[in-house]
Amino acid sequence: MKKKSKFRRIPFLNFFICVSILLSAQVPAKASEEDFVLTIQNIVQTATNVLEFDIYLMDTDPNQPFELSYIQMGITFNTNILNGAEIAMTSRVPGMSELPPDMEPIYIDAVTSGLIRVEGRDYPGAGNGCIVSAVSPGTRITRLRITNSLSFESGSTPDFSFTSSSAIDPSYATKVAIYQGGITNTFLTVIPGVNANVPENPAFTQPIISNSAGGNIEESYFEENTPTRQYNVSAMNLTDNLIITAFSTTSLPLDCQLKVSLSPTEGFTDLINLSPFNGSIDTIIYVKPACNVVPMWCHGTIMQTSTGAIPDSINVNIENLYYQHCAPIAGLGNVTGIAGSKVHVPFMVTNFNNISVARYYIDFDPAVLSLDSIKNINLNGGIPDYYVCYNCPSPHNCCFDATLYIFFNITSIDPSMSRLFIEIYSEFGVMVEEGENLFDIVFNYSGGVSQLHFTDGEYLFCSNCSLYGAEIINEPHEDYYFNGSVGPELPKTINLSLYLEGLFNTSTNIMNQASGRDFPAGSADEIWIGFTQNTFPYTIVYEIDSVLVDRNGFCQIEIPGKMSGEKYIVVRHRNSIETWSANPVSIEGTEISYDFTNEIDKAFGDNLKLIGSKYCLFGGDVDQDGFVDTGDMSPLDNDAFNYASGYISTDVNGDGMVDTEDMTLVDNNASGYVAANYPVVLMPVLTTGVVTDITGFTAKSGGDIPYDGNVQVTSRGVCWSTSPNPTLSDNHTNNGPGTGTFESNTTALHLATTYYVRAYATNINGTAYGNEVTFTTTSDAFICGTTPVTDVDGNIYNTVLIGDQCWMKENLNTGVKLMVPLMRRLMV
Repeated sequence: MKKKSKFRRIPFLNFFICVSILLSAQVPAKASEEDFVLTIQNIVQTATNVLEFDIYLMDTDPNQPFELSYIQMGITFNTNILNGAEIAMTSRVPGMSELPPDMEPIYIDAVTSGLIRVEGRDYPGAGNGCIVSAVSPGTRITRLRITNSLSFESGSTPDFSFTSSSAIDPSYATKVAIYQGGITNTFLTVIPGVNANVPENPAFTQPIISNSAGGNIEESYFEENTPTRQYNVSAMNLTDNLIITAFSTTSLPLDCQLKVSLSPTEGFTDLINLSPFNGSIDTIIYVKPACNVVPMWCHGTIMQTSTGAIPDSINVNIENLYYQHCAPIAGLGNVTGIAGSKVHVPFMVTNFNNISVARYYIDFDPAVLSLDSIKNINLNGGIPDYYVCYNCPSPHNCCFDATLYIFFNITSIDPSMSRLFIEIYSEFGVMVEEGENLFDIVFNYSGGVSQLHFTDGEYLFCSNCSLYGAEIINEPHEDYYFNGSVGPELPKTINLSLYLEGLFNTSTNIMNQASGRDFPAGSADEIWIGFTQNTFPYTIVYEIDSVLVDRNGFCQIEIPGKMSGEKYIVVRHRNSIETWSANPVSIEGTEISYDFTNEIDKAFGDNLKLIGSKYCLFGGDVDQDGFVDTGDMSPLDNDAFNYASGYISTDVNGDGMVDTEDMTLVDNNASGYVAANYPVVLMPVLTTGVVTDITGFTAKSGGDIPYDGNVQVTSRGVCWSTSPNPTLSDNHTNNGPGTGTFESNTTALHLATTYYVRAYATNINGTAYGNEVTFTTTSDAFICGTTPVTDVDGNIYNTVLIGDQCWMKENLNTGVKLMVPLMRRLMV
């Protein structure tokens, strides 16, 4: 497949080089004031209080080189232009001098009103001076900028003039020196009006147009939609309308023409005609390509023109390199395993039909995971007719001649993050059945927790999707360990309705907006929403923080598409009582709605407060302990005493101040014994016993159950594993029903291995576990048939296992049989 290359055009830097010319041995004619002219040109008012101009030196005798050795200038101007301000600031405009860097003027000041001093540099030495141009306007010595603290006086003129070479303090002489004949440093006479001239002194009335983009807009995006760019255009002294015109030079696709508008969302066109107010315009212009596709390129120019004004132009280069992103930009969950083991992460795909190029970028913590390999590759129908390329900088370096390959490489982003890059390329297109694995990513697991996080993904060419119509599947899968896949589930939408007592306004029947934070218009405050299992222990399976709820009590969130069944909905707010749905809510389907506002029995335990015609979540739980009581009143009282304000939890009614209104709400709910209400299931309470009698293959443990949860404990025992937090799905004993202390034997252990053990107790409500205890088996166990025995005299005898008994191979003098308990036999 032909690889595409994209080249950026790099502007050439304009530069001028002064060249020293070897002079002939012939003595040239003596230079005089007629051999040069010093001028001030291009006087431009760039803003109401900013003036710029160029200073040029030109050789007027082209018959002999003019090798400049030194120049300093005194420039007088009309102080009336300052409009009553004190001495204006004068500075050089960087990068505008055509002198060598070691000859550019180094010091500019205007310490005397109406006089600008431009100090020169030390002499560079004969043969190292700058050969001044004989082509008009000459060599630019520098460009100066005068910045006034006020706008310049309208109608006034700057009246610039050079001082003469004979001027003395408090003036400042203008001096020009050359290397005469390439040898002698000679100062020439400067005579204002003869060889030091200012051809024009324009009045400050000409139209001026400027832009905040600096004459250039260059943006590169990697987004599904190309954002709108904006800049500020200002103009003054206009006598006619300001015309803003967008010209496109290169567009890909062709309809991605450059457009401008006064609105960020509509009205984009090729031309805007603006009428000035009192000769001035100051407004924002919005710029965007006319197309809404990706990838795209748009190159062009924006011109701002008006009668009598110097045209103002902006070069525009906007590109959006967003491709068909089919991999989610989302985390896939926390990967865990057994330290020292390998973790396989299957990578499932959807819509993988005739793909030519696919790329994925996956970030992970290198302290937790390291890449082992890519296995079970499902390309070309599983037939291994492809190249696997790795450990090189790019696929073009090691897979350049392959017609079908999978390439992967690891790069380091920073010490805490590594990035896995995977590229699949096929000249004839690859197809994988819907929902099947494309490959398995195998990691070495060191311990700890790491997310697998998709940062990007591209399908550059495919037959079943549009290159310019990206569909993002942003579903982070929870079952990452079994399905580290791209999709296919889409998020489900949850619509909730609820009111917060503290913000509810009975006169409007909606909520006020909480003060102290810059919430979007129409929003009241933010809440936390969680979804729990519908049975004990009611574990939170999904949660989302900082959810905005609008003033009408409505909020909308998305949950993973693979969530199913029934879940309790839990709502928390910074100073409201935690509230649960009355019953588990079915989250089947793609859109689910639940309303806490219309019936009291919509909350678990009817835990809602009727205010007007709406049911609200109780307010006043300042310390978020599940109760409204004195624990909430104390911090509220302190903040009220200190006149605390802002977005703080003690501001219960959300008006931005802590005062008696907040105290009244808390006091009333405390008097009513308001508290959180949610499902409570009593489970057994137990501890795990100390592990004793540890051998290479067995150990003793147990536990103590002082409380059964008010229902009978039907089974108890211990469970153990080589991984933390063992459960009944691991090895375990069953010591029957009952409470109190019990003892259990752990068996079938391995030599020199660390185990985790927990006691357990099960009643009708579920299984509870005690604290976790660890132990390590010994490495010196007796193995019949392998381990010899020794008598009291030091004689060594080999052993043999016959049936369930261990015998010595050789006889003792007494002929006594050696019996070894079965528990000491090797257990595997």
